[in-house]
Amino acid sequence: MIKLIENIKLRHEYGSELKYKLGNRSIDFDDGRVLYEIVATKDFSDVKKGDIGGRVESLNNLSQTGDCWIYGGKVKNDVFVCNNAKIYSSHISGKSIICGNVITENSTIHSNCGDISGSTKITNSSLRMDSITICGNSSINGAVTSRCKNIRLIDAVINSRRDVIITSGFGSRCSLATFFKDTTGAVICVTGCFNDNIDEFEERVKLEHGDNKYGKEYLKLIESIRIHFEPEDKKEEDVKILVEDED
Repeated sequence: MIKLIENIKLRHEYGSELKYKLGNRSIDFDDGRVLYEIVATKDFSDVKKGDIGGRVESLNNLSQTGDCWIYGGKVKNDVFVCNNAKIYSSHISGKSIICGNVITENSTIHSNCGDISGSTKITNSSLRMDSITICGNSSINGAVTSRCKNIRLIDAVINSRRDVIITSGFGSRCSLATFFKDTTGAVICVTGCFNDNIDEFEERVKLEHGDNKYGKEYLKLIESIRIHFEPEDKKEEDVKILVEDED
């Protein structure tokens, strides 16, 4: 009955422009919520009329406009997928907007306040966050996060836990800072209203704090961040092999 009422409301609002309707219902074993298959009612993008997609909790989870689609997995709670976002075999919950040309594959994403946009691609990852913004051309593969808060990733490239550092309690503001490499290989710092490479961050610190306690604290942090993101040294065996080859 709920599905019927929802589909009638949808038809009334969108008329012939309806691109999907709710199909068969099922129970989500994670929390007992009722979810519905989505069924395409017309051709768009690579979706054909009659195609059955993933599952949603309500019509509020997937936009009726644009080429966005849930190819597999489930989207529930207050998550809204719109524009041209593509969801492949992913479980997304909490409260987020997923828009632009975002692609998720084989991932689990939960955020209480999330904004994932741009041409971000998230694959084979498990992200659990209180508040996060991921945008630009970010690429996240094989990442695992737990209870991250107030994180902003812009053009980030993250392939493991080591590819992002989150700190707090440093400096005069004790504010949270996030460090990661972007698509050009530069180490980026995002803190407060600052969003630039680590060299610019160092210059800003020297300008604002000079040689005081906070300046020293920040510079030690920057030194550690640079060491962390340096390429790992080759193993001794690899070096030995290279030397033997030269002989």
